[in-house]
Amino acid sequence: MTRRQFVLQSVVLGGGLAIGMRVLPESAAANVGDPAAGDIEMSAWLAIAPTGTVILQTPKGEAGNGTNSSMVLYLSEELGCDPTKVKLEPAQVRRDFRENKVYSRPGGHETWFAGRSNELREVVQQVGASARERLKAAAAAQWNVPAADLVSKDNAILDPASGRRLGYGELAAAAAAITLSKEPAIKPPSAWTLMGKRSVKQLNAASKVDGSGIYGIDFHMPGMLYAAVRHAPVQGARLRSFDAAAVNSMPGVVTVIALGPEHDTSTPVTFQSRLRAAVVVVADHYWNARKALDALPVEWDEGDLATASSTGYRDQYLARLDTPGKVAKSVGDVPAAMKTARTVVEATYESPYLEHAPMEPLNATAHVTADRVDLWLSTQQQENARMVAAEESGLSEDRIFVHPMMVGGQFGRRNHNDEVRQAVAVAKAVGRPVKLIWAREEMMRQGRYRPNAITKFQAGLGPDGLPTAWFVRQAGHSFQLQQDPNFTGFDVIAMRPLSTENEYSIDNILVEFHPMVTNVMAHSFRGSGAGFQLESFVDEVAHAGGTDPVELRRWLLRNAKDPGWLKVLNEVAEKADWGKPLPKGRAQGIAIILDHGNINAQIAEVSVTPQGDLTVHSIDVAFDCGHVINPDGVRAQMEGGILFGLSNALHEEITIEKGRVVQGNFDDYPLLRINEACEVRVHFGGNSGGDKCAPCGEAPVPPVTPAVCNAIFRATGKRVRSFPLSRHDLRWS
Repeated sequence: MTRRQFVLQSVVLGGGLAIGMRVLPESAAANVGDPAAGDIEMSAWLAIAPTGTVILQTPKGEAGNGTNSSMVLYLSEELGCDPTKVKLEPAQVRRDFRENKVYSRPGGHETWFAGRSNELREVVQQVGASARERLKAAAAAQWNVPAADLVSKDNAILDPASGRRLGYGELAAAAAAITLSKEPAIKPPSAWTLMGKRSVKQLNAASKVDGSGIYGIDFHMPGMLYAAVRHAPVQGARLRSFDAAAVNSMPGVVTVIALGPEHDTSTPVTFQSRLRAAVVVVADHYWNARKALDALPVEWDEGDLATASSTGYRDQYLARLDTPGKVAKSVGDVPAAMKTARTVVEATYESPYLEHAPMEPLNATAHVTADRVDLWLSTQQQENARMVAAEESGLSEDRIFVHPMMVGGQFGRRNHNDEVRQAVAVAKAVGRPVKLIWAREEMMRQGRYRPNAITKFQAGLGPDGLPTAWFVRQAGHSFQLQQDPNFTGFDVIAMRPLSTENEYSIDNILVEFHPMVTNVMAHSFRGSGAGFQLESFVDEVAHAGGTDPVELRRWLLRNAKDPGWLKVLNEVAEKADWGKPLPKGRAQGIAIILDHGNINAQIAEVSVTPQGDLTVHSIDVAFDCGHVINPDGVRAQMEGGILFGLSNALHEEITIEKGRVVQGNFDDYPLLRINEACEVRVHFGGNSGGDKCAPCGEAPVPPVTPAVCNAIFRATGKRVRSFPLSRHDLRWS
């Protein structure tokens, strides 16, 4: 079955476009995802207001990445409406549960993921195409003309022959009652008139500027209490005791509640979202709750975990690199090829844990009654939030009402809904609405970090300086092993750049992986994690073999099945003027990575003074996402992703001492400052078109660190094999 056949069966036959007029009374319009009174619902995805405004019910949350702007273009392309006259409203995940997965069945497993929108492109195009034909059929019946003679434009159906016009609002009721004999085909890219041709600004940009936008942390309701939470300072420790009497008389304090495995009778759910050992102070105001929490006497049972350290874990990882790992990729005979190689190049690279550090800390407001749970929060995964709330409350999933707010940064951290489980548990205990907020220190020290890794490389070079054998062995934090102690494979996400998402052609390749765990948790993070190691070592091989770094990559990609690799590489090399003369201490570095189907190549230009002061002047980026939907949105994603990656490279690192995460706030986990931001030049000429329409938010992150580090080597002769760069002495003479 093709993707289109699946979409048609799921959306049309399965009820996604079940047609029927549904005019809701005012009393029914209070739930998120329900049309307003008087709106005509043409499907679970689409409603039309009497004014002709089109309302798209979207399961995608908006986290500043322009997801919803793309959704507007998908719809407008087919429906023939003005993108400025499309209103987006959040779909209700409860409805998906009650109505046979009316959103997630056609949309797939990432329907509710507040990030990439590309997997819903064909679905939303089909919604628009179907609605367009129904509106044309309704107008044709009224005018007694063939529907094929009519056109849709600017939220209206037009009859070119007579000049007559009927707005969508005038036709909606009749159109909703029409069933088409055959669903229309969606437009192929060659017929697009909006997508890729016109940029749509972020729909909530104005509300961010004027402060009217409501993030989860902004939400307020009458009678609401506030909760401040403190987890065991050593992840994995348990609560031994606390003295609530010491704070009960402090201003505003309502109660003190213990959370954790010893107090939790529920079964863990997806993403290991069970309660962790913590104490929570509930008060009439967050500041009162926080002050009481700071004064609360607490004892923790830390056990052997209190001796854990980054140094100790590093020693464990290095020891594992001396033993064979699980094979992730094997081609040819690497040991034999190494024996006959003229030169063997060896290097070991290290990458640290990284914290997501969104500006808005985790928070959730929960109201639990006998027959329903209401949640107001900024989440990356509404469906998981519903599951967690149902489990913790003991109510069925159809009694969970999720009200998604604007999201103040996510980057993978808001996938897990730790705060949802805690807020529901606390609200259930006190019998009132409760807003639970994690302090910045809790965010830093209780994260689900980007996995750390140590990677050992060997490359055998032939007489021409080109690699004949390639060996990689990585010991890395495995969140799959962390979630399942019986896991025996290798983490596909961790190994993608080293194995499955790598089209470098070498006759003999062996890639191995050792899954490791520590006392801290790790999980998904913006961009693949092994790009730094891979692309830095490729540069080492180029230097050892006397080959230009761009030319070596061209040779490695000579057999690539996807022509986008070479197209992107050539585009960035041309636009950045690779190899141009530069003064001593100033140089370029290159890296190229495939991430989520998007090939991304970057050339960084840096300078380093003899005293070791580093300046990143510019980064040129070319990419192949196939088709660009919203040009300004893609440009913003490239610029933002590169600055995100530059912050990782220059400053960021999570370390462990005595079982505790050392970093606690932005004073010891600094992010990129405005004076450190470089010029970013985005080049669109690498896009290959075809059937591909890949996301653009994650791909620009992984190439940044290796491109910068490779430039540093060319400028100073110093090879950087770990980051952040702030830890390195870059002085040269």
